[in-house]
Amino acid sequence: MMHKRVFIAVLLCAITTASVAQTKGYFYKKFSEQGKNASLNAVDSIKAAQLKQITELIKAIPGESKSLIIAQADKQVNAPWEILPLSVFNEFKQTGNRVNYENKYFARRNRFTALLIGEITEQKGRYLPEMVNGLGAILEESTWALPAHMKGYQNAGTGLPDTEDPVLDLFASQTANLLANTKYLLKDQLNAYSPLLIKRIDFELNKRIFEPFLTRNDLSWMGFKGVK
Repeated sequence: MMHKRVFIAVLLCAITTASVAQTKGYFYKKFSEQGKNASLNAVDSIKAAQLKQITELIKAIPGESKSLIIAQADKQVNAPWEILPLSVFNEFKQTGNRVNYENKYFARRNRFTALLIGEITEQKGRYLPEMVNGLGAILEESTWALPAHMKGYQNAGTGLPDTEDPVLDLFASQTANLLANTKYLLKDQLNAYSPLLIKRIDFELNKRIFEPFLTRNDLSWMGFKGVK
């Protein structure tokens, strides 16, 4: 039997790419198939077809592996969510320690991911209430970036996060990817629980990710430094 950590990592990769990563330029290929009639309106139909493929792949998971996934998700229910204190966030500025906050940060996301995988595998709604708790916790974080990345990215520099100056780093982007895939895979279930969940996800993605990406050009990873 595949080691449980490896299996879960492989499964998450598979569902978020719908196994179409083997085909280079998935959307390019799909748009090309439509020829001169291609339009951005086709994105919804392409996504729907991809989601159908994901659903079929999940149904085909062997029973033993499904049991393993469910067992991991069951461990995440009815336990307090990891708290991310600002005092721990600020330790990087005060002492240079980044691990204390990062351990809590990643534990929260790992737990949410286990619940997400459990829910899309079982499809019974058992994990939705706990997922909503985790989703709320992540959406309400002052920043999705790490303390060590405030310097150079945040105008206020190293220290506590400025909610009016979202930092767009690798880990903010990874969190956005997790939430976007959650919305994609469980949109109907989340809407049935409360339409405000999708609305809040969209709001936070726009504020923390899309707006900074479209309006800033001073982040080092953008590659504009020295360009006139």
